[in-house]
Amino acid sequence: MPSGTWYATLAGSAIHEITEIRDRMELMGMDPVEQATFSPTFAEEFTRRVREVEAEGREVKASGRANKNISESGGPNKKDYDWWLTYGPIFLQRWMNWKAERGWTVMTMPDGLPGIELGFDITLGGERVVGYIDRVYESPVTGITVFDLKTGTMPTGSLQLKTYDLGLKHAYGIEADWGMFWTPGGEDGGKLSQAVDLRSWPDERVEDMYSKAMRGIEAGIFLPQVTNMCKGCSVRGYCWAAGGAKATELP
Repeated sequence: MPSGTWYATLAGSAIHEITEIRDRMELMGMDPVEQATFSPTFAEEFTRRVREVEAEGREVKASGRANKNISESGGPNKKDYDWWLTYGPIFLQRWMNWKAERGWTVMTMPDGLPGIELGFDITLGGERVVGYIDRVYESPVTGITVFDLKTGTMPTGSLQLKTYDLGLKHAYGIEADWGMFWTPGGEDGGKLSQAVDLRSWPDERVEDMYSKAMRGIEAGIFLPQVTNMCKGCSVRGYCWAAGGAKATELP
């Protein structure tokens, strides 16, 4: 039976796609009205992704909380298709507003590429790691910052940001000073995580973390890491660490 996916995952991908397009348009000198005119709307991009998944016979599931009335935490049917049609455009606009208010500068790489969705392909702990850095900003005050957009809960760890730093260093010979996450949640119209001092992370520590993780996977050892992300996990009912009611059914 084909596996399912989440509306939140598809919505996050749609927001990433549109913010990338609009941020590139901004670098070309296009104003916000032109950006909105010549880029897909959230409804168009989100609906396209949902229809593609459904055409594959996969189920799309709602996450979040079931509320009597629609709110940022969920609606009558949690964060379903209709919920995202309401809040997706709001989250997208919050990024545009937040970015305009801060006036941060996207860094240009030595090869002329802007620091928007920069790809990297590196080896850490003996394993290949491929990814994309959402944004690289530079400022005379804060230096070089790698930036990750999250449409869900604010992450609690910093390994992803340090991995971005190593990807940037490998691809362009550039070391980042700071790393940050941004989420659109909250009535204040978006928020930043605490800045992570990436220079304080030895590269060897990250290599060691990846190496140990891979040795554990190869040995079939999967240690649970309980965070606020557990509430959205589709298999939490079988996890003893998250208090799953069905945890005793597994060896």
